Amino acid sequence: MKLALLMVTCRERDERREETLADLAASDWGKGPDVIVRDDESASAPPFCDARTWAIHRIRDTWRRAIAVATSQEADAILCVEDDLRFSKHLWHNLQSWLPLVWLRGGGPYSRDPGHLWASLYDPGLERGVVNLRERYFVPARPGDVYGAQAIIIGRLTAQHVRDRWDAPGAGTNPDEKIARLASERTTLLYHLPSLVDHVQGPSTWGAVAHQAKHFDLNWRA
Repeated sequence: MKLALLMVTCRERDERREETLADLAASDWGKGPDVIVRDDESASAPPFCDARTWAIHRIRDTWRRAIAVATSQEADAILCVEDDLRFSKHLWHNLQSWLPLVWLRGGGPYSRDPGHLWASLYDPGLERGVVNLRERYFVPARPGDVYGAQAIIIGRLTAQHVRDRWDAPGAGTNPDEKIARLASERTTLLYHLPSLVDHVQGPSTWGAVAHQAKHFDLNWRA
């Protein structure tokens, strides 16, 4: 199973991004991101557009392009991460032994279509539905409540579906919610237990409410 890593970032986060890349390098991942998708620095806000509205527009556009880039990766799945994270020291080891990634190729109880996957390594504290402690995952009780795109693994086929359905009615406007809702059309949304990344606290580029991962342990190893 080949897994690529894609980082989404923006012009305001140069220093924070370097810190996140250093943290990734301190894990057992073994390399940097395969691709970094930045916001469009040539774009400028139209007249009468306030700073927050423009920031949200830029984030949406960056994630739209990131999903398109994900579809071009020569990998079974893509780990899409944001630029303000701490990573488990045993990130690679923990993922290599995680059953949902095995299901990606052979199908599984939560994959309605072979090759599809949406799985988050970051739990902001969602209510849990189905829980499997042995296989280290849970299914959110209400998929419509899913939010956050700090670290999501998306199958390449799922990324293609999300790309093609990006402007579908009812998909939502915030990119984290949009990606999850569209992915749920093809596969059940899953969360790794425990969280393998944590959110570094700092000012939001668009005024979002701060949150952190539940049950993150830097040294946890399966």
